[in-house]
Amino acid sequence: MNKGVEVSDNNNMAVKKADVIILAVKPFQVSEVLTAIKKELTGKKILISVVTGVTIGDMERYTW
Repeated sequence: MNKGVEVSDNNNMAVKKADVIILAVKPFQVSEVLTAIKKELTGKKILISVVTGVTIGDMERYTW
């Protein structure tokens, strides 16, 4: 039975296919991960972060 969840080790492909992205990395990894996937973060994507110590402003700086 398909639960609508797919696992991938390719962040860009995963973000491209996803409607909702959950960012769950160490705080020191946020810059690298968001910079790498920012091309795939279109206005239709929902980004949820569970990273401690990283503000929305921080995330905006890495993705704009």
